[in-house]
Amino acid sequence: MAEQVIHCPSTCTVTVVHEVALPLLNLSIDDAALLMPSITLVLCVAWGFRVLLRFINSPDETSTGRKEDD
Repeated sequence: MAEQVIHCPSTCTVTVVHEVALPLLNLSIDDAALLMPSITLVLCVAWGFRVLLRFINSPDETSTGRKEDD
């Protein structure tokens, strides 16, 4: 963004620089490459928990009394 200069009635000048900096968005390619395996591992572990919970909560054929026809 552009600088904003404020002139005081006395002998001072104030320069305000508006800057929005998010450290996560200012990554270099090397830094992003270092973070990528960790993020991928977290996503894979979350997916594994989801699959495990769906398996645990799925209905069991023996408990419902239903049998599949061959």
